Amino acid sequence: MAPVRNTRTAAIIDLDDTLIAFDGVSERSWRTVLDEYAMQNPHCDIDTLYETIKRVNRWYWSDAQRHRRGRNDLAGSRRITMRLAADELPWLSREDAVIIADRYSFVRDENIFLLPGAHEMLTALTERGIRLVLVTNGESHIQRGKLKRFDIAKYFPHMFIEGELGYGKPEERVYREALSALKASPEETAIFGDNLEWEVRVPGAMGLYTVWHDWRKKGLPEGSDCRPDAIVTSLFEAADVIIGA
Repeated sequence: MAPVRNTRTAAIIDLDDTLIAFDGVSERSWRTVLDEYAMQNPHCDIDTLYETIKRVNRWYWSDAQRHRRGRNDLAGSRRITMRLAADELPWLSREDAVIIADRYSFVRDENIFLLPGAHEMLTALTERGIRLVLVTNGESHIQRGKLKRFDIAKYFPHMFIEGELGYGKPEERVYREALSALKASPEETAIFGDNLEWEVRVPGAMGLYTVWHDWRKKGLPEGSDCRPDAIVTSLFEAADVIIGA
């Protein structure tokens, strides 16, 4: 039997909640911060506060324009949403809301972690001749800080960071620039990430092979019309799927 040929030679890789647990540490971080606040302010209703924060956050991040502004100023956006939450709760001042927001920013940064298998996957892709490029949304100093902290910049000769470009996913031009850096066609390229809009719908329509990282193992949202070409739940299985070996 003839050996199976790799069907792809290049890959676009996402960062947050693909290589690094970011949104995945949100609840734990909020609970830590709110428990701290409750110890000093026993009059507050922490459960109501947390539910209010979640509802305000869902509203704030549901709009594409607010989302773009917010992810490029995370500390500022958290202050905005916490002030909005405070406006609904008579016992929480806007001043305390800002203190909570800033504490959350610190705790969440402390809690993020590299997902198991990240270095192994990136090493396997590199050793098997897959050309890699990183494409990530967010602030430059925050994203580059994560890359340095977890020692993963070394795998990427090219990195496209929204805060440096002034634009990012899901705008088609960032994928086209990534393909140009890879010197690869869409048909030769896989894209790997956790966001169905950014790493599946738009690049899939451009002809890239889409691999969705369902690391929380929740499955596709009910009623979703966004269908990745492949789904993985662990970075340890990702390299073979990305390559198509």
